[in-house]
Amino acid sequence: AVMQGGVLRYVAPRLGEVRMLRLGYLLQAPSLAAIPFLTPWVPVLFVLLTLGIGNGLANPSVNSLISRSAPRDMQGSVFGITQSAGAFARILGPITGSVLFDQRHWMPYALAGALMAFPLLGAWAFLRTEPLAQRSSVA
Repeated sequence: AVMQGGVLRYVAPRLGEVRMLRLGYLLQAPSLAAIPFLTPWVPVLFVLLTLGIGNGLANPSVNSLISRSAPRDMQGSVFGITQSAGAFARILGPITGSVLFDQRHWMPYALAGALMAFPLLGAWAFLRTEPLAQRSSVA
């Protein structure tokens, strides 16, 4: 709530969606992987705060980029597919995490951190930093 209600108002115009997405993913990946290896409360709280900030930066950026990338007449369908994929991940994630946690307590976090490498690399490899609306339609 703090991120979306206050911080993004100042950060979004300065960084733009693509840079916010990259920074959000960059904060999330190591935070997820580090969680099971931290024991004192202060480092855990710091990593969870970092994870929350990363999530607060990435999610609005993803939604904005999806909205501006989809054709106007298909935005609802694209958001529906995006939300369906998110719902599927929220079902599959805890099931997979439970199985992995039974094997080793750190495995679900390590897998989550590793899986974050894919969107992180994709944000650098496929997204340009200039706004989509300003891109030339001529290739």
